[in-house]
Order: sequence, then C-alpha cells, then structure tokens
Amino acid sequence: YKLIYTTGDYRKTRHGYSHRVILLNGPCAQPIYDKMIFDERGMLKHGMIVRHLVLPNHLQNSKKALKWIKENLGKDTYVSVMAQYFPCYKAKNDKDIGRKITEEEYNEIFEYFNNLGLHNGYMQDIEEYEEKYVPNF
Repeated sequence: YKLIYTTGDYRKTRHGYSHRVILLNGPCAQPIYDKMIFDERGMLKHGMIVRHLVLPNHLQNSKKALKWIKENLGKDTYVSVMAQYFPCYKAKNDKDIGRKITEEEYNEIFEYFNNLGLHNGYMQDIEEYEEKYVPNF
C-alpha cells in the first residue's frame, strides 16, 4: 500500500491539473479562476476554488502548496483550506498521519495563509466529529 502523499509524481500531477485548466480555456480566453461569477444566492456559477487538505506533520507541504497557488494562480485565487482530515483504516497506524491536525498546526497554517496575502479564502474550523459523516462500509 502506498499513500498518495508519498507518491513520487503526486506534486507534478497536482500542479499539472491547474495548468491544464488554464490551457483548456485557450491562450486568448480568460482563465476560469480569473473571473468568479456568483448567483443571487452566493453560489459559484463560474470560476475555480482550489481546495487544500492540511495533513498532520506535513505543514511544509501545505505551505509549499499555498505559496505555489499565490505565485502561479495569483493572490486573488479563491482557496479553501480544509482542516477536516482524520485517519481511517491503515492511516490510523501511520506515524505521520495517524491523527488529526492539532490546534497549533491549524494556527500555523492560518497565519501563513494570511501572511501570503491570499485574501479570497476560507479556513475550515477544526471539528471534533468528522467521523460521523463517514459511511460504515
């Protein structure tokens, strides 16, 4: 078994996706993350929100990802930083990711996010009961 975050080309794949989104819109078209269109209820109709899941013991990866977003997609990019991670199955026994993120880890990413100047963002609160939403397979 091999975790996705340890896969050698995950970074290339993750970053390649954003580039493909831009290329699919053509060189003369506006990138889809450049213009956000919301309906009267505040629901996104056109545009892109980048979602990033913070993993315990991997804050440097989160910081690199957020910095990459700012440098390559711009500081106006909408970013949703998720704190909902909790270990399941074999991840429960993994020394790196066998727990939820701590309040200290959350605060460090929150501060880094704000210091980068990514002002169109959302920071998910740390919850206690995410497991109740997982189906019993």
